[in-house]
Amino acid sequence: MASKISYLFRSPTGWFEYRRRIPKRLQPHFPNNRRGKLMTEWKQSLNTTNEAEALRKWVAENERYMAAQLTAEISLGGPQVIPPHRAVNRRVKWDLCRGVRRGHFG
Repeated sequence: MASKISYLFRSPTGWFEYRRRIPKRLQPHFPNNRRGKLMTEWKQSLNTTNEAEALRKWVAENERYMAAQLTAEISLGGPQVIPPHRAVNRRVKWDLCRGVRRGHFG
């Protein structure tokens, strides 16, 4: 089940972790890592080998990431808005990559 949840990974030793790439344009606006360098990935151990507990902890960690991302977006002048016609094109391309066929607006 963990493989179906975005950004939730199980390490080879069985521990769950949250891992998410930080967009390149936002990296300078995210907190630095422990070594003082730019973070390219948000990576946090969920400190559990239990999948049900990992799912609960995933929600809290995802909220922390989204708050940091929103702060970074605001420092750049606000979240990037995708025009509606481009959003539809992105969804269609995503569906095609995944092999999903839908009606024109379905």
